[in-house]
Amino acid sequence: MGSVHPWPRRRAPYKFEVKNRDGHIYEKSDPYGFQQEVRPKTASIVTDLNTYTWKDDAWMEQRRSQDPLAKPVSVYELHMGSWMHASSDHPAIRPDGSQEPVVEVSEIKPGARFLTYRELADKLIPYVKELGFTHIEVLPVAEHPFDGSWGYQVIGHYACTSALRHAPGLHVFCRSVPCPGHWGAGGLGAGAFSKGWPWFGVL
Repeated sequence: MGSVHPWPRRRAPYKFEVKNRDGHIYEKSDPYGFQQEVRPKTASIVTDLNTYTWKDDAWMEQRRSQDPLAKPVSVYELHMGSWMHASSDHPAIRPDGSQEPVVEVSEIKPGARFLTYRELADKLIPYVKELGFTHIEVLPVAEHPFDGSWGYQVIGHYACTSALRHAPGLHVFCRSVPCPGHWGAGGLGAGAFSKGWPWFGVL
């Protein structure tokens, strides 16, 4: 067992140190954490989910009054990180008027940034509804350090930068299929978490 430290303040980054029998120390992000730093940083962030206010009362009430088995289903599947990008010169604006931090796509596409979840909701939902789809299925949105994995190399199984927003008459599926072979990618994830032994590395 390692030493015990006081729990850090809200929004503070943190990692675990796991020492194996050979004395090697692994720095690990929290696989059960609720928020992660933006890559290339890899720390987890202390987050209080109780501060979030859900705004889906109308949706939940509508869902209770309808029979989903009596309606058609047509699913539009996408990867949210590559569906559409914006210019890095035009940061997203929060509801309070402040700017969102710019997260650039990669060196392969210079000058491009990822859309925020809020921007994606505003652009994607009207587009999908106009095409006549009833459901959206998004590839994994759990935290992952490598964009090219499309979300399958998960290190934060419960971490998402923000909540997906639902629109009336549209359902959202969120795929969660972490790839076991990459759980310990870069020594950050759940692999070798149990005193440095390969605990989660293989299923």
